[in-house]
Amino acid sequence: MVTKGRVLLTEGYMDVLTLHQFGYDNAVGVLGTALTPEQIKRLSGFVSQLTLLFDGDRAGRKAALRSCEMLLTRGLACSVVLMPEGEDIDSLLRGAGPEAFETLQAQAPDGLRFCVDVLKALAPRETVEWARNFLRQVEIPELVSPYVSRLAGHLQLSEADLREGLVQSRGTRPDKARAEAGGTPSGHARQSIRDREVMMYAVRYPHRLSDMLELGADLALQSSVARQLWDKIETHGAEAVFHQLDQREKNFWCKCCGPEAAPRDNGDRELESLRHYLNNYYASAQKSSLSAALRANTGTGDFEADLDYLRALKETLEKGHEQS
Repeated sequence: MVTKGRVLLTEGYMDVLTLHQFGYDNAVGVLGTALTPEQIKRLSGFVSQLTLLFDGDRAGRKAALRSCEMLLTRGLACSVVLMPEGEDIDSLLRGAGPEAFETLQAQAPDGLRFCVDVLKALAPRETVEWARNFLRQVEIPELVSPYVSRLAGHLQLSEADLREGLVQSRGTRPDKARAEAGGTPSGHARQSIRDREVMMYAVRYPHRLSDMLELGADLALQSSVARQLWDKIETHGAEAVFHQLDQREKNFWCKCCGPEAAPRDNGDRELESLRHYLNNYYASAQKSSLSAALRANTGTGDFEADLDYLRALKETLEKGHEQS
């Protein structure tokens, strides 16, 4: 069952053991909280196609989304298999058998299609901006045009609309483009103002991450630095996370929570301020690209979904007018 140049990438070593038992000896595991640039570099030395195997819940889809971003921007092709609800690789292979797993692989969407579908489901207002930010991070200039064409097709946009506002243009150095988009080759990018606003609340009130998830705050994060810190808080919890931070993160943490920081005695008020901040951001983003957002999120053939999006868009724009 081994396919030359292709790897099955799982989240844990137990999944790898099960897959090897069933003959899938091209399976490897991330063995950590998230796929890293170093792991991608090692994989790229002997593989050009990856199939990502993740749980089908919200956390699994988000993890798969971020893994796809990292792989695609570095020129690796991937597809995504999400396990059916209540199943993992072990239960699927032992229960339904390899045939069911082969069917899932055959039906797996490619990475770019998967990313667009997940964003439309989890954060439809962010889809167009996500696509532009993704294009800014592409490390291989020759891939930008093909990606623009494919994303424009998936989002039902013209290529000109999708390119509007992009930092990276012909002749721009990839490292400069990544720096302006919120990332650098070394991973030590400046956080945007929006990332800082979100992460300051997350650091000051890590036990209220669920409230932030309801605001979609995690999906508004752009820089790899902010995402990494968010993932650590989400993974390790408020009590144990500090010991998992690197020095840069500890410095930021101390700035937010140290003796010189504002008292942490009104989390509700600060959360309401963050809600207002994000609502203004969403409204501004929508008003600046209304026609693009409409084309990107309607006309998919699902009439009810299109109506839901239009209602949400109308509500967002009305709130923007009230707040301006």
